[in-house]
Amino acid sequence: MTGEPISATDSGIYANLHLAQLRNGVLPIPPSIEKIVVEIGASDRDTLDAQLSTPGWNNTFLVTFEPLIDKYARGLARRAAYHGDAFQPLGHHHERGLILPFAVGPSDRPARVVTFNVGSNAGCSSLLPTKPRSSRLGWCKTVRERRDVPLVTLERILRWIGAPQRSVDFVKIDAQGVDLAAITSAGPLLPHVRSFTLEVPLKRPVYGSNTARPPTRTALASHLDCVFDTRPA
Repeated sequence: MTGEPISATDSGIYANLHLAQLRNGVLPIPPSIEKIVVEIGASDRDTLDAQLSTPGWNNTFLVTFEPLIDKYARGLARRAAYHGDAFQPLGHHHERGLILPFAVGPSDRPARVVTFNVGSNAGCSSLLPTKPRSSRLGWCKTVRERRDVPLVTLERILRWIGAPQRSVDFVKIDAQGVDLAAITSAGPLLPHVRSFTLEVPLKRPVYGSNTARPPTRTALASHLDCVFDTRPA
C-alpha cells in the first residue's frame, strides 16, 4: 500500500484499498484459461459475468471495470450471494472473474484521479460533461454528483493481464462517450486485443465533447487493425 491509507478534505473522504492480488505484477488468471474478456463500464445489469456459466464460456476469464462504487459493490457481492460466509478471493465476482472500481481512458501516466459525472440515470454517467442542448435522453442532462474516481489506461490493464505474452480475446466497452478514447489508451499493446464492441455516437450526441461524426466501421477497423461491432449510442 502506498500513500495515506485514509484522508479527508472539505469535499470528501478517501481510502487507499487493497482491491486485487497480483503475482509478479500480473492478475491471478490460471494458465489453463483459453479466453480472456475485458468489460469496461459494466454498471450492474446485463453484465458479462452472467455469461461465464453458459456454454462456450466455461474456459473464459473476465476482468470487469465499473467506476461507480455502488455498482461495483453490487457486482462484487454477486459471488458472496452464492457462497454465503465462505471465503471469497479478493476482488473476485466469479471464480473466473475479477471486478475493479476504475474508469478506463487516456492518460499521460498509467493511472490518475479524474472527475466522474454521475447522472440522474446512472447509466448516463460519464467522464465527459453532458451536452445541454442535446435532444436525446433528457434524463441524462442532469448531473447529480461529481465523484473522484481512479482512471487507468487500457495499456496498464493489458499489462496486468500479462501482455505482450498473453492477449485478450474480446473487450466490451460502454463508456458513455469515451469508448474510442478507451481503445486508443491501449497504446502499443493494442494489437494484443483481438476484437472490440463499443458504442459510437451516430447523431445527436449526449455528451459535450462528441460533436464530430465518428469514423465509419471500415475506417475504425482499418485504423486499429481489429474487428469492431459498433452500436449506436
